[in-house]
Amino acid sequence: MDFDSIKAEKNTFVSDDLKKSETDVLFSVNFDGKLGYVYCLIEHQSKPQKIMPIRLHKYLLSAMEWHISMKKGKTIPIIIPLVLYNSNKPWNYPTGLVSMFDEDQRELAKKILTDDFLEAVRLAKETLFS
Repeated sequence: MDFDSIKAEKNTFVSDDLKKSETDVLFSVNFDGKLGYVYCLIEHQSKPQKIMPIRLHKYLLSAMEWHISMKKGKTIPIIIPLVLYNSNKPWNYPTGLVSMFDEDQRELAKKILTDDFLEAVRLAKETLFS
């Protein structure tokens, strides 16, 4: 990470209804000479939230869409999420999206969420309908 290249982007991905309790900042930064982002989500929240991985992925997807449309990119850069949690209570919910699925469906969920969608459909047919 080239710390001299860090620049705050003028964009937010938090929905209007959540802006009273959280804020976000997207920083552009060069990773080994390639553009990337660090996404910081800061919440004033006193307890863990079960759906945080889903919310975080929505924000990351919004940042990816923004990059493609505003930066005219053909590919998306790496975006590193950084969630700052402020509470004296330990976090007791999953921190990853895949871990929110039933254990016996996690491999399929991972493929659906990350692999070529046609391959994921083929695998789902084999797994769920065989």
